[in-house]
Amino acid sequence: ATSAATSVQAAPPSGPGPLTRQVRGMRRDDPEQSVQRNVSDAFASFMRRLDDVYQSSATDPPADFRERLDHWRSVCGLPEAVHARMHR
Repeated sequence: ATSAATSVQAAPPSGPGPLTRQVRGMRRDDPEQSVQRNVSDAFASFMRRLDDVYQSSATDPPADFRERLDHWRSVCGLPEAVHARMHR
């Protein structure tokens, strides 16, 4: 026999929890700005990742974005497909 405590299942939450409501309240910006921020953050993260992957090269990469991509392609072996997509 099962006890009453083990046979009762928790009811699903009736709505968002207090933390979810707090976070939603903090995001009052335009949805388009939110998407733009997310894309910008993702791009910056990707560039940091490339920096980490190719930091072991003997030379420092240039500061300019396009020159840095060209450097990673010619010196570090950045795949041509990635290089071509980043130059768009």
